[in-house]
Amino acid sequence: MKETYDLLILGGNGFVGRNIIKRALELDWKVLNISLSTAHNFLSPNVDNLHINLTDRYALEKDLKNKRFIYVVNASGYVDHSSYFDKGYEIITEHYFGLMNLIASIDKSALQKFINLGSSDEYGDNDSPQNEEMKENPFTPYSLAKLNSSKLLMMLNKTENFPSVVARLFLVYGPDQSENRLIPHVIEQCMLDKSFSVSSGHQIRDFCYIDDVIDAIFLILFNDKVKGEIINIASGKPTFVRDVILQVQKIINKGNPEFGKKPLRKGENPSLFANISKSHKLLKWRPKINLKEGLEKVIECKKDQA
Repeated sequence: MKETYDLLILGGNGFVGRNIIKRALELDWKVLNISLSTAHNFLSPNVDNLHINLTDRYALEKDLKNKRFIYVVNASGYVDHSSYFDKGYEIITEHYFGLMNLIASIDKSALQKFINLGSSDEYGDNDSPQNEEMKENPFTPYSLAKLNSSKLLMMLNKTENFPSVVARLFLVYGPDQSENRLIPHVIEQCMLDKSFSVSSGHQIRDFCYIDDVIDAIFLILFNDKVKGEIINIASGKPTFVRDVILQVQKIINKGNPEFGKKPLRKGENPSLFANISKSHKLLKWRPKINLKEGLEKVIECKKDQA
């Protein structure tokens, strides 16, 4: 007799993954979390934690052999914009071949939905606002691997009725995010009242608060009409990176961002923000928390932890 879980989450110890597990526990779901890291393991009777690399198909098949799942959310892998001749092979292997191993290893008999978390970087240098009908143009191994994953899942839905959906995330932020991301880094430096190097800040980006993103993911899980779809999940509101940094500085009333001292990433799209009309139409979803409110929540949480 196979053990049945409500949710299999890949990368459940990461920022988005942890928040997905929190929501699942509110629903009293039984969760299997697979993550490379042992940090942030959930110590809950409703969560089982496994530490497996998705590139190890033998280990996946062995540990998933007697388990089946109603929902799967793949939030695995790290954002890494390295060039192909630097770490490209490893990045593609982790994101794309890891996904293929996962699909091959899971019992599909009870599976109702498989969500893969995609990336706005799949759009490459397309003009904004980016929409799901655009022909993508990846420009890094990371964005190529994410796009290939999306294409694989769309093909499997069409040809084998695999219940896949791609939630294409733009910039997600919120409490307890890693400090190697923009907003947590700026908050940390401002709270320490330091001078710190940042880019010119003229890039336009789309920031969406974590609670809104989790709302969208669970709406996808419960919606049978979105199988085979790629759906942008974002605020839909363009914001200059410079304005985000200055908002943080204003709220904290400390810090000295030195604009222009950090170079832009090669090939970086200067304007990346989403058209979210599809998510509204299919999911009846719109983000509820604006940027100012979201930044205040993150800063307050950081102060409480200090």
